[in-house]
Amino acid sequence: MEGFNEEFFKSILKHLNIDFSRDLNIEEIRYIISKINEYFYTNYEGIGFTNALNEKFEYFSEFHKFWEKHHLEILDPQIDEEKCERVADVLHNIFITTSKAAFYDLYDTASLPPETICKVRYFTANQDFRGSRNIVELFEIYKDNPGIFDKFNINEDPEGFLKNIGVTSLSQNDKRIKYAITASQILIDRNIDPFDLLDYFDNDILQLRNFLIGYRGAGFGNKKTDMFLRDMVVLGVWQNVKNFNKIDVASDINTIKVALRTGILKTKIPLVSSFLDIFCHQYALIDEMNALAWDKVSLISQIHK
Repeated sequence: MEGFNEEFFKSILKHLNIDFSRDLNIEEIRYIISKINEYFYTNYEGIGFTNALNEKFEYFSEFHKFWEKHHLEILDPQIDEEKCERVADVLHNIFITTSKAAFYDLYDTASLPPETICKVRYFTANQDFRGSRNIVELFEIYKDNPGIFDKFNINEDPEGFLKNIGVTSLSQNDKRIKYAITASQILIDRNIDPFDLLDYFDNDILQLRNFLIGYRGAGFGNKKTDMFLRDMVVLGVWQNVKNFNKIDVASDINTIKVALRTGILKTKIPLVSSFLDIFCHQYALIDEMNALAWDKVSLISQIHK
């Protein structure tokens, strides 16, 4: 039991200046481990409820209750402005030396016209659960059979659409069907195609963003919407766009990793890993702060231009 005594328990006591001259015996170690497990992972009748995703859920442990209340002050994420300056300088130099190509060359659009690029991205953006499909492959699917992406065909046969784009073997098919129907219905009701969405909102991309995110059952969450809109602007599909600077940098696992590793975003302790981070509000907090950190970098970069 040397590892438990020396590396875990006694190290904690030592940090707290608590003297513990002897090693723990096996019964004491068992008791401590059971209590740790109980605190972090054990539910009990009457523990109480929390709200998430517009639904009420029972707390899964005492730690869950504690973390909901104190995660912000414990993690205490901060944006390092000096590091933001340094990262902005690096990105600005890349922008200059590559004539902005490094920022605008997102992926091969298979020589498709803007209207088609927009159509394929629109109908697949809300289906892209954790990068489940390669957009270049989807462009090739369109070239083989454009009718797959027809709004009326999708509305009438959403299962066929999902099968044709290769996502039926993936998770959450019920949601995917609903998202396909709703996304197509948005266009049918307004007698427009995806390319016309920006014009429908008077070229105000922020209004379009809020509309898509707020449209119940369409599956356009914040990240999926931001990525779709970013692609349409960066690829030049949409021109004369208003309020693009108000769209957050899409926060995902990659931008979070870079933010933490470059130090533009810092926390007092390492992020909690394991399934706990799904429930303990950590991700929502870091997601928000990550977007703010990259917004800061972007603002500095614009000043440098």
